[in-house]
Amino acid sequence: MALLRPHLIVPALTTAVVVGVGAIFYLGTVSLSSPPEATDPILEERLKATGLLTKKEPEPKLEIDDEENMLEIAMSKPVHRYFTFPIPFLTNLQTGQMITLELALLTTQPSDEAESFIETVSGFRPILRSKILAYLSTVPFNRFSQPKIRNELEDEIRDTINHYLMIIEGNGESGVADVYIQKMVLS
Repeated sequence: MALLRPHLIVPALTTAVVVGVGAIFYLGTVSLSSPPEATDPILEERLKATGLLTKKEPEPKLEIDDEENMLEIAMSKPVHRYFTFPIPFLTNLQTGQMITLELALLTTQPSDEAESFIETVSGFRPILRSKILAYLSTVPFNRFSQPKIRNELEDEIRDTINHYLMIIEGNGESGVADVYIQKMVLS
């Protein structure tokens, strides 16, 4: 019997450690997942009287009936879609100088409309390039000495594109919302 006792000590210690660690985890889980204790009403009244405790009103929750409404709401949110012309615009100005522009377009529409609009713009790319180049060739060179020329050009090119695509000016939600000049070189 004396020979069996040393062999039982290691399993007994291991079992005791495992049970102890498990008990600590169990107690921690129970204490962290139990509901908070009730607050003291007298203390709450004092805090409200001093203005340190304010009653928060619950936020109104939107009621969504089913997945179709959730999908409809998600699809109706405006999203930003960009279109970049792959080839820079290079044209002569009225005075013979040359201008090179790299442009990107932004549309802000519901996601299903935005994708179809970008496809439309991509399909009209040659015509839009022609319209933009025709507009740029009418801009006098002395106008480029003005500090706000980039913003003015962006707005005028946006209006040219929207006019060609027969989009009535508005809040920019139905057509090209903005034009970005990524690079402008005058020579």
